[in-house]
Amino acid sequence: MADEENVAVVQFGNGTDNGVDLVHPLSNDRNSLHSAIRTLKAGGRCTPMAGGLVKALEEIVEHGGIVKCGEFKIAPRIIMMTDGRPTEPGRQPAGGGYARAVASEAARNEVLKVALLFGPAWRTVGLPHPIPVVTIGVGKQ
Repeated sequence: MADEENVAVVQFGNGTDNGVDLVHPLSNDRNSLHSAIRTLKAGGRCTPMAGGLVKALEEIVEHGGIVKCGEFKIAPRIIMMTDGRPTEPGRQPAGGGYARAVASEAARNEVLKVALLFGPAWRTVGLPHPIPVVTIGVGKQ
């Protein structure tokens, strides 16, 4: 990460109130970003990847953009680290607790639809240019 480059941290799934949280807004403060990253934990009952991508998109549209690092221009990009397959959150059962999330074709298709907003449909959502999305650690299937 270059000194001028901005990074945000979005968590989806484990430890979030509604499935997706902005853990750290776009910033180039390496210490606070490292602290935010250290709070992330793998696990949980659902992997709402589409919601995570939407939250990242919102942060980039509202606060992102091309950053100049010396003579180079660096465009925003998304690195999605996950420990599972995309799921649809289950319904919360009566009396509290968590319902089991369902990994499904519909959840996978929702992730693909949202990912298209970063590429072919980038102008429709207000991005200044397409943004690459890289996925690391996809589930077994």
